[in-house]
Amino acid sequence: MLTNENITAAFAAHRSEMKADFIAYLTASLDRLVRRFGPTKGELSRAGSCFSNHGAYAQIRGLLASSPSRSYTSSMSEIARFDEARLDRAAERFVEATVDALVAKVTDRVSDLTDAELVGVSGARFVLVGKRGADSVRFVQDRILNVSKLGKLFNQWPCRIYLNGSRISAKDYAALPAIEPVAETRENSVELVEENGSVKVFAVVRAGFDFVVTVETGAKVKVTVEAAEGSEPTRAAKMGARRAARKMATGSAR
Repeated sequence: MLTNENITAAFAAHRSEMKADFIAYLTASLDRLVRRFGPTKGELSRAGSCFSNHGAYAQIRGLLASSPSRSYTSSMSEIARFDEARLDRAAERFVEATVDALVAKVTDRVSDLTDAELVGVSGARFVLVGKRGADSVRFVQDRILNVSKLGKLFNQWPCRIYLNGSRISAKDYAALPAIEPVAETRENSVELVEENGSVKVFAVVRAGFDFVVTVETGAKVKVTVEAAEGSEPTRAAKMGARRAARKMATGSAR
């Protein structure tokens, strides 16, 4: 059974791989800019005013090494190279955010699955299989590094979804009818405990955490999630509880 703990552990084993990817990506960006603009920090700074290279330069600029004893003008003649400590800290922050995002995506995917299993995990991809009612489902989730025009390195998350072996779009998958969870045989569960007009209250269990989720339907759907007193659920578990209750109340997790 997939829990928040073993999902996190599955990706934690690939932290060094994700960190290496981050460093390799930035190293390649620096090498490319040096080949085009020159090896010194002054020459490299010209990339900041070049539309096609501004984002890459903005990403690495704050990670370059500098000599504190030299003036700004004289430092521009230094060879552009990374400050290893800065680069390492940036890589650790990126990996932390990436693992959190991966755990959240798996938790989200398993919210309406039974017999869910991670059959393939790496720093750049996971494959999740399970049953949705009588149907077999497979998610192939990739992670691709990219950089924005403002220089922010970010992950893109293309996903291929297969229903009974045939590919289905994310939009069509989200539109599938809601599946009633079998609470007594699953750790994850959703139970309607109160209904008053357009307001429905659900008791939800996600990744071992208990939630009370209130869904108000109407022109605009409003969802309120409250964790059990004294518990400190993960963000991924809270998101899963929210989506599961909303899907049972409205037929859609969005």
